[in-house]
Amino acid sequence: MLRSRGDVTLQISGDALVKALMTDYTPFIGQPAREPKLKLLRTLWTMHRARPQSTVTAAIWQTETGHELRVIYNDDPDNMLDTVLSRTGDAPLEQRATDLRGVLASQGWTEAER
Repeated sequence: MLRSRGDVTLQISGDALVKALMTDYTPFIGQPAREPKLKLLRTLWTMHRARPQSTVTAAIWQTETGHELRVIYNDDPDNMLDTVLSRTGDAPLEQRATDLRGVLASQGWTEAER
């Protein structure tokens, strides 16, 4: 299909043609959504502060694509402060978690008892 607008002419075919003609087109319709596979490997630390009462937790998770550091505020997975993915081992994740713990400590957060 040829589309012309002013001095520009485009040749559109295949999926692009379908997308151009159907503004609500998505190739994923009809495919069931599935939950991502996550497994908690270990919690590195939890920091807390008294006022307002809050916690921040750093943990390493096994995902479908590697190990992921997740830093969560108040144990709410929808309130993720930081995330880093590693496919080469946990050392970069542990270093990032250590750096973040230092930042929190400098702002008055303290290590929570386990």
